[in-house]
Amino acid sequence: MNNCSINVLRISPPAIALQDTMKYGGIERVVMSLTSSQEKQGIANYVAAPGDSNISTGTLVPTIEKALWQESPKGGVMKTQITPQDMKKHYQAVADFVVSNPEKIDIIHDHPGVEDSFLDRHSDIIHKYRIPILVTLHNGNPEDKPQMRQRYARLEQLRKKVGEDLVKFNAISNSQREKFQGVIDMAQEDVVYHGLNPSKFTPKYDKDNVLFSIGRICPDKGQHIASRVADNLETKLILAGDVQDGFEGYFENYIQPFVNKGVVDFVGSLNDEQKAVEYARSKALLMPIGWDEPFGLVVIEALGSATPVVAFNRGSMGEIIEHGRSGYLVAPTGSDEEKIKNMTHYTSLVDRLNPQDALRSFEERFTGDIEAKKYVKMYQEMISNSRNRRLVA
Repeated sequence: MNNCSINVLRISPPAIALQDTMKYGGIERVVMSLTSSQEKQGIANYVAAPGDSNISTGTLVPTIEKALWQESPKGGVMKTQITPQDMKKHYQAVADFVVSNPEKIDIIHDHPGVEDSFLDRHSDIIHKYRIPILVTLHNGNPEDKPQMRQRYARLEQLRKKVGEDLVKFNAISNSQREKFQGVIDMAQEDVVYHGLNPSKFTPKYDKDNVLFSIGRICPDKGQHIASRVADNLETKLILAGDVQDGFEGYFENYIQPFVNKGVVDFVGSLNDEQKAVEYARSKALLMPIGWDEPFGLVVIEALGSATPVVAFNRGSMGEIIEHGRSGYLVAPTGSDEEKIKNMTHYTSLVDRLNPQDALRSFEERFTGDIEAKKYVKMYQEMISNSRNRRLVA
């Protein structure tokens, strides 16, 4: 099948508008990058997203009028509770587009969050029009909560009901894939790593004597450990991100003292252009995570900027970071004091790493074009497997 013959309906979550200036949004960045890369490869993309999105590639299919999360006057992100009614409206708009234009769609690629999916709400449409759907499981560890396991088990039941030739799931790392085993079983070939457009970054090999950490401010991201590491090394830490709702006390008690001391420079939320500057000048990105990250988009953002990463070896970190080449993997065991000591040790060694090796690692494995080609191969196989598709009036 020729790439140019594939028309994809890509579904983004309703929380965040797709914009070049957005400061928050992992799935949304993947949607934009993947759309851009596939358009270059001749794939036509219809992109279902909030109506205040502004995309430069693909054709926008507006769902809700305005994204549910908006930027606050202070530059942060105001996160409102996403209700079932919000999800219903979002996916109903997608369903209306499919029903009105079934001949325009060869495959649906859904990028849901943890709340809902097109398969959850409109499996009948997939079955009726026999349009295959690929669901990328960006997050939602079924081991986290019983209700999460029940939800994903229900998706697996829907796959069997609708037809395994029409429904496919894929993971974003082998670590994540393994956590789904016994609930949604996927093979190693069903893993597709995220990729990003190299033009988003400005690699720099002559680094400043600063460290960088970025992410929502909460204990799971480990900024208290990053602050201690910077203090131990007497090195400035540039800290970016939103203070996670409910964790204001965490910031005040564990981060603010290092801000007051002059060790941490807290810069709040950054857009992609601002992030590129900080990544490029920093000699390392610190990832002292306290949970199993399914992927960690900031890691490849750093590598794309020729910046090594020092991370606790949890989740997908061991798949992304090449120890001793693109960064260092730190054992996540022991007390906080032991973890801080170990991360301090490896961070002190980053000057031994060649920033060009970090960039090569990105170019070899994590560009948007590499990701796009892998998904195109999946599309082709799914469309071929469902070639008996029949449009029902």
